[in-house]
Amino acid sequence: MEARALAVCTAWAAMGGGRGGRDPLSGPAARHQLRAGRATQFDPTVVDVFLALEADGRVGLPHPDDLLSTTPAAWASTRPALGLARPRAGVPAVMLTEGD
Repeated sequence: MEARALAVCTAWAAMGGGRGGRDPLSGPAARHQLRAGRATQFDPTVVDVFLALEADGRVGLPHPDDLLSTTPAAWASTRPALGLARPRAGVPAVMLTEGD
């Protein structure tokens, strides 16, 4: 499950950072790309949780205890679990943990 979450975070960072000689995507365009890859390229539950966190402004910010993380992928790679603190309408209230 960690690999699935990291795949979404890495894709988000790549889309927003303009990797591979491409210009960075806007927020709406990056969200569209994640939705387009939902259930084909990315785990649909992970995409739903990620987009809910992003809508709450909780994506892209380093964890207060980790001064070196600057991307969602860096932050996600140091966390044992990814979940919703507050369920949002239409998004399942799930907790993705090690071993799932």
